[in-house]
Amino acid sequence: MLVYRWYSRSYSSNGFTMVEIMVVSALTVICLLSFFRTQNEMLTEYRNINSVVYANSLVNAIMERMRSNPGIVPTDPGEPSDAFYHGYDSASFSADPTCIDGSYCSPSELADYDLMWWTSAFRDTGNQNVNPVLPNAIATIAWINDSSNPMNGHYRISIDWNESTWDTANLGQRKGTSETLTVYFKP
Repeated sequence: MLVYRWYSRSYSSNGFTMVEIMVVSALTVICLLSFFRTQNEMLTEYRNINSVVYANSLVNAIMERMRSNPGIVPTDPGEPSDAFYHGYDSASFSADPTCIDGSYCSPSELADYDLMWWTSAFRDTGNQNVNPVLPNAIATIAWINDSSNPMNGHYRISIDWNESTWDTANLGQRKGTSETLTVYFKP
């Protein structure tokens, strides 16, 4: 009986050739690199989503504190200078509340305490050592007093921060994007 060999005599059936090993190695490296890049992007997006959730919880916390303060609404809505939370900016805020010991707090002292607590979420206020979750965050609170604005008589609470994302135009590069969360509420 005649048997044909489908391979040459120099080809060994006992192992793999160097070309086969190089092809398999290249495919393995490509798969691992794509896996690690996808993993890194997922972690970055998770951190960005976590920042939005954290910003929402901070806004809800200060709104609840503002609602519990009896001096939240300006006595003269046309002149919001006596609105204790109006004009707040986390970048320049400084206060030393005097009613922390549990004694009676006036509405303005309570506002100072609330804003000092809220500022500590964005930067070190000297009262505690913090590592802010929101990168380079700046928070503002303003009373809207404009009859042509549909949000007249509302507080505007805004948090701006920077996020790091992948730049799809320049593969492998990161770019910073500015994120903003703005909430309006009527006391």
